[in-house]
Amino acid sequence: MTEITETELPGIGKRFKLNLRKGGTMTVVVRLDGERDVYYREMEEDEPSVFSLTELEAREVSSILVGTYYKLRPLEMLEEAMEAKAGLHSVTVPRSTTVAGRPIGELDIRKRTESSIVAIVRDDGTSLPNPDPSTTIEPDDVLVVIGNVEAVERLKTLLVD
Repeated sequence: MTEITETELPGIGKRFKLNLRKGGTMTVVVRLDGERDVYYREMEEDEPSVFSLTELEAREVSSILVGTYYKLRPLEMLEEAMEAKAGLHSVTVPRSTTVAGRPIGELDIRKRTESSIVAIVRDDGTSLPNPDPSTTIEPDDVLVVIGNVEAVERLKTLLVD
């Protein structure tokens, strides 16, 4: 295992230096502001190559190096953006739900959970945008819901109680 030397840089951050097996050195300075400066030098007398990374970029590069990098698929990216910006969530109805076959209006979901079902995607792929109160909820339905995180959690609880 290669030895890494760690040095405190007062007012700047920490420096980590690594002598590479094939020659040269790599130095990473983790600054107090979260930025990382990476220096690579082939020979001790050479000028180092330098580049900087933000904290997020450093995390992404480290995940690539350790083999844990995962790129979100477009649908996951859309879901993540919609949750963050519009409070739009998807909730899968459990197979063991106690509300199977019951209409949305009868369940009084909007008042009981403070969330609104804006679409349903059935297990067979059928899409029901803007379902009316007489639309029934079925096991394995994916409910597209608007509401804050707490409201969505209340809906999930309703589906299993």
